[in-house]
This record gives sequence, C-alpha cells and structure tokens, in this order.
Amino acid sequence: MLLAAALGGLATLGAILLGREAGGTSYVIVGDEAIGGFPRDGAVRRAIEIFGAPSSRDGQFEGCRLEWSQLGITMTTYFPLGESDPCGPTGRHVSTTVTDPPWVTSDGLRIGDPVAELARRYPDAREFRGVYELRTRPIAGISLASLEAKVKNGRIVAFTLYGERGL
Repeated sequence: MLLAAALGGLATLGAILLGREAGGTSYVIVGDEAIGGFPRDGAVRRAIEIFGAPSSRDGQFEGCRLEWSQLGITMTTYFPLGESDPCGPTGRHVSTTVTDPPWVTSDGLRIGDPVAELARRYPDAREFRGVYELRTRPIAGISLASLEAKVKNGRIVAFTLYGERGL
C-alpha cells in the first residue's frame, strides 16, 4: 500500500515536471484548483500575468471570451456586480478550456491520451455525450463538474476547468 502511494506521488511529480516548457510556461492542471498556474477563482488580470496578453478578446454584455492561441487556451469570464467590462482586469473566471498536446493533469492524463487511460486514471469519472466529469464539487447540494475531459474518436481532445460557482 505504501509503495503504491509512493509510486503514485512520483507519477504526479513527473507529470508536473514534464508539464513545464523550457520558457517556464506550466501546462499542468492541478486537480480542479489551477490550470497552468492560474487559480480557478482568478480574474483576467492574473490570467494576463501568467499567460501574457491574449491573442483575442470578444466581450459581449456581461461575458468575455479570451484566447491564447499559442498556448491552446480559451477562457470565459464575467463581470461582477458594478463592473462594466468582463474582459477588464477584474473580470472573473467562469471556465478555461485547453486543447494543445502539452497539457496534462496532475494525475498524468494528457491531451491525446486514449479514453482507456482516462478510465485508468479517473475510475470514478462519469461520461455524458463524450464529456467526462473528472472532478466535481457540491454546489447547494448538487454535484457539478469542476474539471472535465472532452473525448472525440476515443481520445482526449480538451480539458475544461470551471471557476467558482454559486447559485
């Protein structure tokens, strides 16, 4: 039992170390807490500090879609009460989806891995129409996905980390 836990810890450390590019960009999704070093409860200001200027921004009324195409990142944000620009520095994180091959979960699942690897690393994952809930969090007594993997043609094509949710 102790050996299995130690090996699991080494696998996680290896995934984290392998998920960092030479330029310092982290491609690791840590549990359902952070993606590439960006915390799930973060704001646009923090995303820009970590990922640099987005390659595109598309703000509409109370939501914004930001993209970092060179990193395979698409983020959606909203503005809190009284804020007028969801793409501005205080725009709050709703979700971040990553699609490029370097991205890896802290449990070692990568973009491009077969669904069999997902089942091995996340045996409790639930599937609905090609989207697997890897982790969930309770919100007002309802279990909602906090980290998802999208599968197409039997392979992982995207991970989505959701921000804090409230009802």
